[in-house]
Amino acid sequence: MKRVFLIGIGGTGMSSLAFLANDLGYSVFGSDIKESETTKKLKAKVFIGHREENIITIQPDLVVYSSAIKDDNPEMKWAKNHRILLKHRFEFLAQLISPFKTIAIAGTHGKTTTTSMAGFLLQQAKKPTHVYLGGENQCLKNKRITKNSWVVLETDESDKSFLLFDPDISIVTNIDKDHLSNYHYNFRELKNAFKTFIKGGKKRKLNVLCADDKDLQSVAGRIRGRKTLTYGLKNKADLMALDIKHSSSGIEAKLVFKKKNQGKLKLPFLSKQNLLNSLAVILAAKEIGISFKQSINILKKFQLPKRRTEIIGEKKGILVIDDHADHPTEVKATLASLKVLKRRIIAVYEPHRYTRMKMLGDKIGTAFDDADIIISLDICPAFEKSIKGITGKKVNEWIKKYNPKKKVFYVKHLEDVFKYLKKIIQPNDLIVTLGPGTIKGLAQKILSSIC
Repeated sequence: MKRVFLIGIGGTGMSSLAFLANDLGYSVFGSDIKESETTKKLKAKVFIGHREENIITIQPDLVVYSSAIKDDNPEMKWAKNHRILLKHRFEFLAQLISPFKTIAIAGTHGKTTTTSMAGFLLQQAKKPTHVYLGGENQCLKNKRITKNSWVVLETDESDKSFLLFDPDISIVTNIDKDHLSNYHYNFRELKNAFKTFIKGGKKRKLNVLCADDKDLQSVAGRIRGRKTLTYGLKNKADLMALDIKHSSSGIEAKLVFKKKNQGKLKLPFLSKQNLLNSLAVILAAKEIGISFKQSINILKKFQLPKRRTEIIGEKKGILVIDDHADHPTEVKATLASLKVLKRRIIAVYEPHRYTRMKMLGDKIGTAFDDADIIISLDICPAFEKSIKGITGKKVNEWIKKYNPKKKVFYVKHLEDVFKYLKKIIQPNDLIVTLGPGTIKGLAQKILSSIC
């Protein structure tokens, strides 16, 4: 089965899959709504627009799709009606990487950063490494896969596809109440899925787990017979970061493994959450022969992925930062990491997905403790249908409820953000855009608009 057709081939995950399949000898074809820099780089015949003629022309052995592709997609419908084999992208990825040594990163938050960090560390340590990532990171090299390669991959719990993988080493960053639509909105069901992932199968050699996450630890505590190493900042763990210090150039801490000092870890970013992520990566690297000293030297050069507390620029004394965060836990962590800069923080937040906002309810308002001014936008639906009573205005009311003494504005349209900002911005302000949806690119426009 060598002819593979990827529906939505221009997406980050699907394009990464296309490159990998090409390296492994498949003839790769695909389609996307529009042409992009990514589709131009692919070594594949790419059709622009989704039409059944695309599939008819190629006559593929296999059609691959992502969770974003709906059943009414004409290419999906034609493939089903003509009994062409269909696989979800992660099902195909699991098939492709099954012969290789793997490190898989799971967890509700922090997966993209942790995957990037692990890939960067292995590549810089001269380990042949292929990275499958759900975001962009300029630090990583697009290495061709070889028979000796390690595969470092970001999994996805939102559609249960992480259960398709049985890596040699797993990293689990945390478990939180998110992506519950595929778990009957039952948090226990989500935790049981993580339990299954952590138990693993025949390949599993090590689980690396965060000791600071109580829900993760409650799940892990019921698992026996697996080698496990823990990491943390607060709770007793195998690897700990102590004596944490912040500066404008980043964060540093003393690294302690099983009560033995391993040196000083310096990282060029501010977030304690990403300090935690670095500990997970260091433990995984130790398992494959990379020393603590070597990891410390490599990670001081690491840069965060795109849209992870990304500094867009500073103009007229106003600093603009862009971040992918949308869940309260992520938003809270991002804003807390920026507070150390001692500037007035203006948070521009785009809620993401109706189901997520329905599940979170007014809890979203608790995320903005460290923001001084909050602008919330309409809900980005992603690929979801609207839910009665769940609107951008309602989200704004929930934010106001927990921030009664702050200026909280509701702006329905992205393009109207500029006029609100012009009324309130002052020198030395920090503007941070938050959300994974259509807000992407707004930070660059805000910076350009400052005059």
